[in-house]
Amino acid sequence: MLASVAPPYNHFELAELRDQALAEMGAPELEGDEAVRVYVAERFRLAFAEEADLLEVLREAKDICIQHDYLDSVYDFYLLYFAYDELQHRTQQHYWEGATRDNIERLIEERARTLVTSV
Repeated sequence: MLASVAPPYNHFELAELRDQALAEMGAPELEGDEAVRVYVAERFRLAFAEEADLLEVLREAKDICIQHDYLDSVYDFYLLYFAYDELQHRTQQHYWEGATRDNIERLIEERARTLVTSV
């Protein structure tokens, strides 16, 4: 039913149909920090499936971290973003220990895969 709704859209009708669909699928209700963590993991999952750009997802994760008062579960992506950014302009960075121009993308991917597999 949700997929067959046509404009003009009624927000309340769509919200009710969405909630029904999620309940039928058995999707757990997520709130707060857990919802943010799952969202960021899903964005990285899309990047690994080549449906999103990994570095754009990293930037988005950094922004989400800031918006959520430097949330611990996504804080590594804040640090990795700035390490990556600094390494684009300099040979050293001070955000992620051991990160260099040669390994920063691998470090980002490893940390993102860790998040994805933990969700």
